Amino acid sequence: MHMKNRFLYPLSLLVLLTFPLMSVRATSSTNFEIEPTTDGTSATHTSTSASFSVDGAIGSISGRGTSASFIIESGASSGGVCGDGFVDPDEDCDSGDMNGGTCDSEGFDSGTLTCDVDCTYDTSDCEEDEDGGGGGGSGGGGVASSTLTTPTLSSSLNADKSDEGKLISFDNTVLLYGSRSSGSTVLVNGSSEGVTYPTSTSWQAIVILVDGDNSIRIVAKSSSGRESTPTTVVVSARDVGDVNGDSEIDDYDLSLLVHGWNSGDPESDFNEDGMVNDYDFSMLVSRWLV
Repeated sequence: MHMKNRFLYPLSLLVLLTFPLMSVRATSSTNFEIEPTTDGTSATHTSTSASFSVDGAIGSISGRGTSASFIIESGASSGGVCGDGFVDPDEDCDSGDMNGGTCDSEGFDSGTLTCDVDCTYDTSDCEEDEDGGGGGGSGGGGVASSTLTTPTLSSSLNADKSDEGKLISFDNTVLLYGSRSSGSTVLVNGSSEGVTYPTSTSWQAIVILVDGDNSIRIVAKSSSGRESTPTTVVVSARDVGDVNGDSEIDDYDLSLLVHGWNSGDPESDFNEDGMVNDYDFSMLVSRWLV
């Protein structure tokens, strides 16, 4: 009888062993993790440092605290709340937190950027320098320009221009690049697709071309929707060997190539190495009357 009782367990203990609790606690470091959840509520509470992370909570994240060694994210509200002092994904700023924004980043030259009650940037106290200077100090300086600084094309592209001012390309694409106002978006033919920003004041874009002349319009746009005056460039897309751009490769193209021999003439420099030479000549001859 004594041996038999050793294997009797309360029914409640068997239930607990068979059906474990539905919440899981977890903390992670280099070798372990704990992740707590509650009764089906989807939310997170995260604390991290160099050696641990704790996830859990009871609602959507609405705030974040940081220090040099940890980050804590927590909340119990359904999304961000304007005015809580934290910049949420759908906000430009919140209370005194400008999220790094300045008048300069919004395309202005000077002034103080503030945060509006709806957590968007208020640029009413930002100013742009008057185009053309002050003019002697009488009259108080006039009205600031309402346009952004026009984006420019890099002067290094001038080497690829013909005498008519057209950029020459022997490919179906061309790489355009230049400078812009800090924080502005550059639109190429009305679209920012494919435009990248190597630095805060530069831009570049690969533009697809069609045969013949391609007129490309470039403008800068601020976050408030203001657009600069446009820069326009014409890119002439030609077949290799077609020096004069008439879609035929013949003796006239050959004479133009000879005229540009040992120069950097972009219309005859088919391999775009900066020099018209026998390699370009062979490229023309291989396409003769094609």
